[in-house]
Amino acid sequence: LPASSAALKAGRKHAIARSWTSIWQESRAGQRIAAFDKTPPGRSTLRWYEDLHRGGCSIITQLRTGHTGLNAYLARFGAVDSPLCHTCGEPETVRHYLLTCRRFSTERDDLRRALHSSGRQKPDIKTLLGRPKNKKHLLKFVSATERFPRYDTSPPET
Repeated sequence: LPASSAALKAGRKHAIARSWTSIWQESRAGQRIAAFDKTPPGRSTLRWYEDLHRGGCSIITQLRTGHTGLNAYLARFGAVDSPLCHTCGEPETVRHYLLTCRRFSTERDDLRRALHSSGRQKPDIKTLLGRPKNKKHLLKFVSATERFPRYDTSPPET
């Protein structure tokens, strides 16, 4: 029996999805994001941006992609003289900013307490950038550090 048009359409849709997933996983962005989120962009990604202001959406996207106003990224384009953190002397990457920079240790302690009190794990890259349910805590940290002053990073009210 010949396949129905619905079956053909579904088959094409699945083939396209498999192809897109393969292309995404092989891309530099896909490999970078796979460190904390194995799911290719799709409907599930939208959960990151529900109930957020534009600034919050922008900062979350920047942190997840690595395209931020942090020195390690800006130095690639000559926008700053050095890729190093002014406090620690380490490359100021997203990982450094979120997890190890001494300048933000107080804010990070608050983040740890908030994650713990809501039954979540200690902060690591996968916890902070791979789980949309932690966006409120992530944005509170970003707001408290005042590292991105041009953005409204106020967390959602819910």
